[in-house]
Amino acid sequence: MKYKIILKLKSPMIIGGKKLNNNYIKSIEYIPGSVLRAAFSREITERCPLYDYEKSDKKYWVQYRGEKECNQCKVKNLCKNFSNIKIHHSYPLGSKVYPLTAMRCKEEPSHMPIDTLIERIKRNISIKDDSYKFEYAKFICRQCGKRVEKCSGFYLENNGRLLDITPIYTIVTKNSVNPYLKVSKEGMLYSLDTLNEKIYKNDEKVPTVFEGTIEGIEDKSELEEIESIRVGAYNTAGFGEIEVKYEPIKEKMDIKNLQARIEKLNKKVDYSNKIYVPITLASDAYLGLEKQFEKNAELYSIATKDYKEAYSKILDKWIPKSLKLVSIIAANESRRGFDTSSEKNPLRSSKIVTKAGSIFVYEADINSINYKELLELENSGIGYNTMHGFGDISIADDFHIMFSK
Repeated sequence: MKYKIILKLKSPMIIGGKKLNNNYIKSIEYIPGSVLRAAFSREITERCPLYDYEKSDKKYWVQYRGEKECNQCKVKNLCKNFSNIKIHHSYPLGSKVYPLTAMRCKEEPSHMPIDTLIERIKRNISIKDDSYKFEYAKFICRQCGKRVEKCSGFYLENNGRLLDITPIYTIVTKNSVNPYLKVSKEGMLYSLDTLNEKIYKNDEKVPTVFEGTIEGIEDKSELEEIESIRVGAYNTAGFGEIEVKYEPIKEKMDIKNLQARIEKLNKKVDYSNKIYVPITLASDAYLGLEKQFEKNAELYSIATKDYKEAYSKILDKWIPKSLKLVSIIAANESRRGFDTSSEKNPLRSSKIVTKAGSIFVYEADINSINYKELLELENSGIGYNTMHGFGDISIADDFHIMFSK
């Protein structure tokens, strides 16, 4: 069973993000599934009479023990099946990440955005096939004809109109304390740039609510036992208090909708020799890209050709063989986190993450498309750590169709 999870922020929150220097940490703007899993894990283990924080090698690690005490536990099945639960990322107000092909007016951001993906596909076809003719379109604002720039952040669609979702940050200055002398450490003043309990929906300030999905749970009553959680860092200082609610989602494998989106997109491309299938990342993805390059290689120094070869090789693990990678529009960054469940080796190895909004364009012979296979791919996602919400995808996303030139 799949549920919408609604998370209302009750206090400022800080989640990961980049430590820009030794005295400043800024939170990311959404809640990763892995962070939410850690919050649920802590809540479950703190209820368990058999869990011993001092003796446990992994802190707040959910482990079903099958003892008599477990029979009285109100979250017994949640604990028992915890490793099989899939938790997706939660975005502010249930918003989506702008794809990298989205652009908007530089002069007036309220003007309707344009999406350049279909135009890019057309241009790539014309380079390979001289017989393909199309009307060249400039990337300009469709309302005023002025220059455009890339969109960034989150959006909500409302009857064909897009609303920008902009988190509000609050800087909190703190001071480290010497644990032996119980006095402030000299020179250890630092700032936390935290997510506020309010957020902007266009120009309207509304309460900060995150929405995501959680699946693999049969008994909603056990979920509802957990009404509040503490998410992110500095929980003991009062940060990250969240009120939680759940709503059931009716799952439907809508193959007709997927097929209709692909057909609409290809009708705009208007090329009879091939069919094009763009895969847009709805969340960040760990694809194992770091294994394809030399250790400590600078991302900006890697040639486009090498990126394409690397992506083509690693994506073969998930993408149907009938599809061929022809174009990539992607953003990457190196990320290195901590294993908060371990005290011995907390620092994880560095990995390359492909950012949400990135797009992989595939082509196939017209009669070789297996829509059932594509639907299964869209539901399962690509890459590693999909159980934590990474690698969610949208195939032939409506945004590319609705806002194309």
